[in-house]
Amino acid sequence: MPILQLRYAPAPGFAARPKPAIVAAVNALTVKLLDKKADLIATIATEVDPADWFVAGESLSRRGWGASSLRSG
Repeated sequence: MPILQLRYAPAPGFAARPKPAIVAAVNALTVKLLDKKADLIATIATEVDPADWFVAGESLSRRGWGASSLRSG
């Protein structure tokens, strides 16, 4: 059973889609690209405040960026 760990930080001024929609999209791609069974995919989705995500010592909110990270484990 694949376990996906998704973290995402919306760019300032942009609202993230609802978590169920994000998880559905990630799961659909996992089925399509990795040939996994949809009913066996477990996903943990965490929205992160852009002020708490740093790149080169500067927060995403300060840079005006959004980001995402996806791990399988």
